[in-house]
Amino acid sequence: MSPGWVRDGWLTGTKWGPQDFMFHGWKQSKLGGEWQWPFSNQFDMEKCHFGDPSFSNFKYLPQYVSTNDKINSMLKNQVKSVEADYKKILKNLKLICENGYEPINGICRLT
Repeated sequence: MSPGWVRDGWLTGTKWGPQDFMFHGWKQSKLGGEWQWPFSNQFDMEKCHFGDPSFSNFKYLPQYVSTNDKINSMLKNQVKSVEADYKKILKNLKLICENGYEPINGICRLT
C-alpha cells in the first residue's frame, strides 16, 4: 500500500498502522458489522478544532493499532482472495481454462 491512500477499514478488521492516512466508508449503519469503534472514548466536539496538535479526541484502543508490515500482509491477502474469486468466475464463464488449455467457442481445448 502506498503512503497516503484512503481505504476501507473492514479490509483489515478495523486495524490500522502508522502508514495509514484515512479510512473510508465508516458509516454508522455498518458499525458493529463491517467495522468496530477503534477509539476508547466518544468524541468531544468542544475539543475538536482545526490545528489541534494534541489530537486529544483520538484515543485508540490498542487492539486496533498494528504495524505497517502486518497491515500490508492483510491487504495482500485480501488482494489474493479477490484474484482467486475472479479467476473462478472467469473459469465458470469459460473465459479462461486450466492446464494450458485455451477457450474456443466456450470449450477448453489444448492448443
